[in-house]
Amino acid sequence: MKVLHLTFSDHFGGANIAAYRLHKCLESKIFSRLLVFNKNKSEKNIIKYQDKKIISIKIKNYIIKLLNLFCTNKFNNSYNLFNSSIVEYINKLDVDIVHMHWINNELISIKEISEIKKKLVWTFHDMWPMCGTEHYTNSDRYIKGYRKKNKDFFGLDFPRYIWNKKKKYFNSSINIVSPSLWLKKKILKSYIFKNKKVKLIRNPINTRLWKPNFGIIKHKSSIKLLFCAVNFASDSRKGFYPLIKTLNLLAKKCDFELYTIGDSIPKDLKINFIIKELKNSYNEKKLVKYFNNCEALLLPSIQDNFPNVGIEALCVGIPVISSKSSGMHEVISNKKNGMLLSSFNAKNLKKAINWIKKNRTKKFMRKKIHTNIVKEVSYETISKKIIFFYSSILHG
Repeated sequence: MKVLHLTFSDHFGGANIAAYRLHKCLESKIFSRLLVFNKNKSEKNIIKYQDKKIISIKIKNYIIKLLNLFCTNKFNNSYNLFNSSIVEYINKLDVDIVHMHWINNELISIKEISEIKKKLVWTFHDMWPMCGTEHYTNSDRYIKGYRKKNKDFFGLDFPRYIWNKKKKYFNSSINIVSPSLWLKKKILKSYIFKNKKVKLIRNPINTRLWKPNFGIIKHKSSIKLLFCAVNFASDSRKGFYPLIKTLNLLAKKCDFELYTIGDSIPKDLKINFIIKELKNSYNEKKLVKYFNNCEALLLPSIQDNFPNVGIEALCVGIPVISSKSSGMHEVISNKKNGMLLSSFNAKNLKKAINWIKKNRTKKFMRKKIHTNIVKEVSYETISKKIIFFYSSILHG
């Protein structure tokens, strides 16, 4: 069995990291390679793709920025309009299955996806495959077929144009994987994929690396809270600014510090409590240390699939305080390994912080949180599930 994973990067962004981790958990069991445009790791089974087309990635990105001026959503957009030579390259490779992940930033066009001549698996890491240009949306257009505009954007209806291309080219040969039941339900409601079968398989993580390290844990009088998200200052979906507003209200009522990873904190932001930026790192050992030194992860995303940071926190044994509007509610049990909040308001967050303070020194709790999540997301668990899924596609 030979599998090629296709994703934009081998190190940046949650979906790309998930693709890399899936490749690593399969590498010792089957023939697995990772094809990326943005390569950072010097591993022999990761291939850097060089686009031979005349239109460079810089020109493509410039055109996309112009399109965004005329079509602005609350969340990010991707178009996948431009053809490249990547399909020719893929079709010449000796592989049985092409497993797509995050294929945006004009890595491959919508039309080219239909031209891949291998068995095709696609892990949906967000809502983009079923929407127009949007990666996430609160609208029901993806269910009803993009017949009317909604309040999420203004200008020309590029989402409808892109959605129509997807409807035309996304055929029945795509085998879909969803990391969360939350996203699976949305896929099965969508106009394009409502009649498809969707396999629920979690994103894997190296649980031998991501684990509690009691030797480096240092408790202070104040609770050490962690907030970790890529581009949290510019992506409103991450919920950073409402979180800061709520924590400002609690600054005199609760003793806590906030540690952030993933972006720079705006200098003009009014903050009434101690906040510290931890250096963003692609070194997982450093990240494990950062997580182990904190006592809870705050995850206030407005919408999210199955965020890596939530699983990373549970693996090191720290509880996760999450909103209910993501796939994390599928693995969080209230007051056992975290809390699910209907809203990140002052009242709810104060209760969560007090619960963390009460249980912060319980080593057995950290061990139990780690042990329970290992059953869901370890390399061993996920490799068995995905190999079985591949076999069913190849052999029926």
